[in-house]
Amino acid sequence: MMAPHAAFCGQCGAAQPRKAGISYNRMIGVGLLVAGVTVAAIFGGYWLGRQDSASPDTAGLGPTDSITPIPGKSTGETGRPMVDGPVASPPVQAPIPAPVRAPAFLDSSVTLGEWKFYVILGSAPQGSGNAATRAAQLNRCLGYQPATDFTYAFEGLAPDLEFVHLGGYSTMSQANRVVAWARGCVPDAYVKRAKFLFD
Repeated sequence: MMAPHAAFCGQCGAAQPRKAGISYNRMIGVGLLVAGVTVAAIFGGYWLGRQDSASPDTAGLGPTDSITPIPGKSTGETGRPMVDGPVASPPVQAPIPAPVRAPAFLDSSVTLGEWKFYVILGSAPQGSGNAATRAAQLNRCLGYQPATDFTYAFEGLAPDLEFVHLGGYSTMSQANRVVAWARGCVPDAYVKRAKFLFD
């Protein structure tokens, strides 16, 4: 048998106790409590309260809130109390390394039909588009835009590749100086001799 002052939960049908006109049915009911100058409205488990004009508004998720207002501090026009608690910090980004300054000895020339030394910075299967991406990444690191070419246009290079390079350089010593510099960004850079056949 049910108590004489009971209400039913609209979702689960369980009996909810009632006491002297106060509704504890937090799921669907709206109850009003008038005590002194405080009026509280209970809406689906959330509460809003207004105390007399000497006290600031309070709002929250109910009596179990862990938010602690700072006494005497207000956020201004709204009258809501300032909250003392942890503040989320912005995400941390990894620093971008400063580009290496490109030295003057990188200047090179390529002539059709002439054997030159090339500093190879990377290669990818022809048509993959990876060489262009790699060249853009190396531009940021080296501070100098490397070239991309197809190996079919060169004698002395493996076929069917697109490669990223610096040069051609007339002498091996000049190419070795460039490869030593480039290894700051590309540790596995190497020198290869090739002849440019056609554009």
